[in-house]
Amino acid sequence: MTQMSLHIDKSKRRAEIVYRDELNAETVINAFMALTDHADWRPEYKRLYVWGPEARMGDFRPDDRARFLKFKRSLCADKMRALCTRTAHICPDPIKRSHLHFWIELAANPAGQIRVFADREQAEAWLEAETEDELQLTA
Repeated sequence: MTQMSLHIDKSKRRAEIVYRDELNAETVINAFMALTDHADWRPEYKRLYVWGPEARMGDFRPDDRARFLKFKRSLCADKMRALCTRTAHICPDPIKRSHLHFWIELAANPAGQIRVFADREQAEAWLEAETEDELQLTA
């Protein structure tokens, strides 16, 4: 069982999910379900995924991609809006970051903005940016 934690900060209007071991299609689906089923979750909240030092990318086969896309389509309209917000991933390891970029491309054409950062400071600045100029400064 993949270890992850979920925290929703209402004041920042943001959810934070921390991954602690292998991430695969099942983990991604479980994370979405935990997030969108959480009582404090709101569709307009931004998301921050943190890759702990022991987190690693698992297999992501074509059938996993199809299963994940089917799962995304099955979400109700209200929950689907949750997938259309700004999402940041913090992943300090450069090899894992390159895998993460690849996964994001495989997952589908994401609705919303997704970026991968090496550190928390950059990720949080981008999540909190309000103008296009501020977004460009953190890219």
